[in-house]
Amino acid sequence: MNSESISESNIKSLIQIAVQKHQSGELDEAELLYKQILQIQPKSVNEQEYLEKEYRPIIIGNLGNIFEQQGKLDTAVEHYQQTLQLKPDYAEAYYNLGNILQRQGKLEAAVESYQQALKIKPDYGIAHHQLGNTFHQKGELEAAAESYQKALKFLPGSIVTNTYFNLGNTYSEQGKLEEAIETYQQALKINPDYSPAKFGILINQLPIIYSSVPEINIQRNKYQQHLQELAQSYQTANSQQLKQAVEFVGTLQPFFLAYQGLNDRDLQQTYGEMLVHIMSNSYPQWSQDIPLPNLQPNEKIRIGFVSRFFYDHSNWKIPIKGWVENLDRSEFELFAYHTHYNRDQNTTKAAKEFD
Repeated sequence: MNSESISESNIKSLIQIAVQKHQSGELDEAELLYKQILQIQPKSVNEQEYLEKEYRPIIIGNLGNIFEQQGKLDTAVEHYQQTLQLKPDYAEAYYNLGNILQRQGKLEAAVESYQQALKIKPDYGIAHHQLGNTFHQKGELEAAAESYQKALKFLPGSIVTNTYFNLGNTYSEQGKLEEAIETYQQALKINPDYSPAKFGILINQLPIIYSSVPEINIQRNKYQQHLQELAQSYQTANSQQLKQAVEFVGTLQPFFLAYQGLNDRDLQQTYGEMLVHIMSNSYPQWSQDIPLPNLQPNEKIRIGFVSRFFYDHSNWKIPIKGWVENLDRSEFELFAYHTHYNRDQNTTKAAKEFD
């Protein structure tokens, strides 16, 4: 294609072709076509002015989308900024720019970008949602909850469940457990198979602090009942339902169960077996029992410790270090697998404790 003059209708057709390639994942072809369209000269001055105003910002914005998908974030930012210079009322460009700034950790700038999008388009539901995510990331929970609540007014039912889930998590972090559970239940009314909300209801049976010992027993019984019901529901779930649950395994965990100071072994076994059942549906190759070889005379039992906490952390200083120091080394051979990038003097000491 050369830069000879061309009619508006033909330019529209070329843009449509480029958009189709873009949507089908043919990013290199779409990028080339977008760039070629930008070089075209329309037949008349009126067409030139119209296309400069209406189509050039969209094409440059679409190029920004491509660069974002390719991970070229700085280049994408430049294109969104060019788009906004040409079309300052382009809410979608502000939204896309906000997404990249959020990914780059530039949270204040991301907030400003989302807010600009919402000034132009107050009913922009997904922008409210992303603004809520950014406030949540900043630790501004009240502002996050307010943004999620606004998003719920405008988002379609197909994606609103995620907003309910994020709002529920925000309430949970604020200690508003009843509100959190009610919000998760709203998500389940829309999608009864929505696993994150099911786990949210389960985990929010566990407060951080209790007003009395009887309250511990009440909440523990509620947690046990919900856990048994959830585990049973996954036992009878079909393969597709289990696959949908895999993505959210581990996102919410019964961390505060240990704070009750009771024996959690049976509850944790039920919880663990439930997760194993969910995961084994998608990863059967990693779900087979590993046969243990018989020990040879004078051969030690090998024990592996897998943790991200082999550094100055309470998990290392209290349970793990205690286990390692007190196991009989004449009977056991110890191996450690450190899964985090943190390193300090405790990491060095830990390494010396293991075989």
